[in-house]
Amino acid sequence: GSTRLSFFDSNDKINMSVTLPVAGEQMTENIMTKLKLDAGAAEALKIKYGLKETAENKIKSLILPTVLEILSEAKSSIAYYEDTFKQKLDDIYLIGGIDDKPLCENIIYVSNCENIYNLAGELSFLESAALMKDASMVFVNDSAPLHIASAMNSPVIAVFCSTIPDFGFGPLSSMSFVFQTSKDLECRPCGLHGKKECPKSHFKCAYTIDTDGMIKLLAN
Repeated sequence: GSTRLSFFDSNDKINMSVTLPVAGEQMTENIMTKLKLDAGAAEALKIKYGLKETAENKIKSLILPTVLEILSEAKSSIAYYEDTFKQKLDDIYLIGGIDDKPLCENIIYVSNCENIYNLAGELSFLESAALMKDASMVFVNDSAPLHIASAMNSPVIAVFCSTIPDFGFGPLSSMSFVFQTSKDLECRPCGLHGKKECPKSHFKCAYTIDTDGMIKLLAN
């Protein structure tokens, strides 16, 4: 799963969209594993308790690491945006599926920021496409939003971690760029759609990607 983050300027135009490679599914899976519950029961507990500060909340410690990981990714994206576009953000919109709504609420709670809005589960396919249509650049991993960006012919930087463009699912926009590791990893690709977690526990396919190259690309 993934969580999409869109940045709007003062004219309500999207300057940048980012897909974070973590989502609410990971929290549900953590609850399932630790408490030995099925998916339905784990999801219900996640929605009921979330990060609430109550004595009976035993779920917080299970989902907090994922929330903090997403928050860290979001903060990095915000810092990158402000440095690249030389302007402070106005409103921040979190976009994802309906299952991501509790996760996005937790991100807002932990971030303690007033100008973040949760649109997870509220946009149709066409509305999501419309959001991406006017973006100055869309940052996305190998996921459904990549193909939406291609359909809208949005400028796109596609990041491939555990999967590879050679599978035939790369960006099709007239202005598109692919970023992937330059390392020859024997474990990559590890599957057609990648894995929920790195089977080798090192995630080198992501951590060795040249992110400085993305910044130089935008600067030019």
